[in-house]
Amino acid sequence: MRLAVTVRVAPGTDPEAVRELAARAHRACYVANSLAVPVEVVTEVEVSPRG
Repeated sequence: MRLAVTVRVAPGTDPEAVRELAARAHRACYVANSLAVPVEVVTEVEVSPRG
């Protein structure tokens, strides 16, 4: 199963830090870890043009 998410952040936010937080959240996710099929989360980070 593949889950594609887009996270919109304020200017000045480190996109790599957002991706790492998303990866950590996925690894700790009770629901994802309880499923019988593997779950792949692909996180796209968009920097908002306005704050």
